[in-house]
Amino acid sequence: MSSSMIGLARGWISPESIRFRKEEEGGMLTAAWGDRGGPVLVRRLFPLSDPNGSIWVGDRDGSEWGVLPTLEGLDPYSMAALSDELRLNPFLPRIERIVSIQRRFGDYSWTVETDSGEFRFLTGPLYESVTALANGERVVLDRNEQRYLLRDDSRIDSGSRKKLAKWL
Repeated sequence: MSSSMIGLARGWISPESIRFRKEEEGGMLTAAWGDRGGPVLVRRLFPLSDPNGSIWVGDRDGSEWGVLPTLEGLDPYSMAALSDELRLNPFLPRIERIVSIQRRFGDYSWTVETDSGEFRFLTGPLYESVTALANGERVVLDRNEQRYLLRDDSRIDSGSRKKLAKWL
């Protein structure tokens, strides 16, 4: 069994076995891996602060190809195309509901439901960690430098609004 087949069976993609390219028209990221090829979506996995960390790879319809465990070993052209795509399309979960916000030793512990599932994270002082946008939405920055998009008050439930009003 070849190493690329072993990677396929486990859901891991060997950096040496995949090629990424940016299409000249439209700049869409495409990839070729084994018998798969075409336009792809990529998302950095946790920890998001690790520049060589794991990358999720899937079809544009969201079907998973697998996980690239490291960027080390990618050819230079693939590395440039992938890095550019990750820079342009960062992972930005949208907060749909605030389960809780609690103050602990100067930090704030958040539990939220997002469009990517439930998250728990810590922030520093809210005046430093929550940035208002012109459209009424807010960006929340956690201690690991992950950003979350918080919808404007009119688009979140009343329980979440009450929790926010207590702290903001």
